[in-house]
Amino acid sequence: MYPPLLFHLVTSALLLCSTLIIIFAKTNKKVKAFSMFNRFFYLIFLITGLLLARYTFANHFILTIFKIILAFGLIICLEILAASKTQTHLSKKFLFLIFILFMLVCITGFILHNQF
Repeated sequence: MYPPLLFHLVTSALLLCSTLIIIFAKTNKKVKAFSMFNRFFYLIFLITGLLLARYTFANHFILTIFKIILAFGLIICLEILAASKTQTHLSKKFLFLIFILFMLVCITGFILHNQF
């Protein structure tokens, strides 16, 4: 197993846990603290993702670009989630969108990993 892949998997699990804490947080202080953790995880997530994209881009460039676009969409939605959590309650449609994006990023990543 490639070291960037292990960091990528661990970071995605930590990102999921941190996001769940943001969703169920009762105070704005906790939301702000864990959104900072999310930003740190985004950084690791993006760096390891780009390192892994080097292996898959040559053979599966369309799927790799699709995963990168999905990952950026997920990051944008998670930032909107943290911002809207501090001001209002969250809609179920938006939470469902985040869940679908997270699952699509994971599935696309596992497909790409099994290809190279």
